[in-house]
Amino acid sequence: MLLSPTEAALDHDFIASIYEAAVVPELWKGRGLLDQLARRSYAHDAVLMSVSPDRDFRWIGNDSAIPKMHVYIEEGWGAKNPVPAE
Repeated sequence: MLLSPTEAALDHDFIASIYEAAVVPELWKGRGLLDQLARRSYAHDAVLMSVSPDRDFRWIGNDSAIPKMHVYIEEGWGAKNPVPAE
């Protein structure tokens, strides 16, 4: 699908913002880039998660994902995930 010049510029700006957030992590949370990513993909929530080999679990999410992630953590769903073991 071809993008209009306006859409292409918006995508370029969004991608540039992702690179900036790699240096300024605060840009991801709240109503920042993760919220934009959720809207662009017609979703409500967006979360970046990482799990180290020793199961150190870290995450950041947009505002709507935070309560759900608290449940995810409190109920131990991260430990039930088989992917880090692979």
